[in-house]
Amino acid sequence: MLTQKSLHPPIGRGIIYGAIGGLVGGIVMYAIMSAVMLAMNMGANCFAIIVAMITGQPYSNSLIPLGVAVHLITSTVIGAIFGIVITSMRKLRITGFARGIGYGVATGLIAFVVIFLPIAMTVMPSKMVNVMKAMNSQMMPTGSSGMVSGDSKGPTMPSSSNNMPSSNTGGMAGKGAMSGNTGMGEKSRMMSGSNNGMNNNQMMMTMPNPAKLQGMITEGSLLGHIVFGAVLGAVTTLLLIKTQARSKEKSKLV
Repeated sequence: MLTQKSLHPPIGRGIIYGAIGGLVGGIVMYAIMSAVMLAMNMGANCFAIIVAMITGQPYSNSLIPLGVAVHLITSTVIGAIFGIVITSMRKLRITGFARGIGYGVATGLIAFVVIFLPIAMTVMPSKMVNVMKAMNSQMMPTGSSGMVSGDSKGPTMPSSSNNMPSSNTGGMAGKGAMSGNTGMGEKSRMMSGSNNGMNNNQMMMTMPNPAKLQGMITEGSLLGHIVFGAVLGAVTTLLLIKTQARSKEKSKLV
């Protein structure tokens, strides 16, 4: 039977164990958030991009390593704080997996309320809209610009070598060609404008509702924080139990 005293290592070791548990929990939580992003028809790494953009960076696919690093560092710090608390307060000492996982889940919920919710209510909505706009702009085809360049040539002017009865005929032909060029140019501009309008309408139709997406991310993040806390508590407790077992073996040898 495990006792409170047997699972109470020094604070320094508790910090290390908690940090390891937080890192493992952060990896599991990242996998959950990636699955949530895929369920919303967004890229699996969009969570990392949003996290990186919260630090003030503009949208770019190169932000993925930064976002992953920020997420894992935050998870590790939370785990280290968890290790300090469970090793410095007697009433919160871990005596087994049940208590360790329970404390871990409580830590995950506290992190959800203190860290995630304020961010979700303030800066995250605008970052999500920026990500969706950038993704849609990359997916949308550009307007056809070849029509203007192709039509700018227009019909050719009649050659002066043609035997026309008078110069008036040549002037009328030139005016007709100029009129044709002008008409074709106007049609091209109108068609180009209509294409741009269609692209804008298509972008509005394909862009999901930001409020709905925020709700899905909040629900997914709540699940992720609960799982993060459970993993944090389980890993930390496992390391504490192994430390206890090694201490007992050493004491027997002595």
